[in-house]
Amino acid sequence: MDVTTHVSAGISDTEAARLPAEHGPNELPEPRPPSVPIRVARQLADPLSILLLIAGLVTLVVLREVPEGAAILAILVVNVVIGVSQEVKAEQAVRSLRSRRSCAISYAPFIAA
Repeated sequence: MDVTTHVSAGISDTEAARLPAEHGPNELPEPRPPSVPIRVARQLADPLSILLLIAGLVTLVVLREVPEGAAILAILVVNVVIGVSQEVKAEQAVRSLRSRRSCAISYAPFIAA
């Protein structure tokens, strides 16, 4: 890429119009949203979720209390579902806010004093 510029004046209007047409807009690509398994893994990595998982497994396997263990694991599943749905809604809200932001480009010609 050959751009000739002057430190104090910047690039010319012609060059400023040519560069986006040639190289595309000056934007970062949108990151891909995480997949559902990644979102679930993030929810399960939470300390409360780990505690519920351990308590549910200990209740089922060690104490052999099936109804109580199943109830604890059901609470864990509900917790994960709510967490993932909140994460998805928050991401949608952020995307909506990004699309509403104003990205006006203003042009102010340089006037030498």
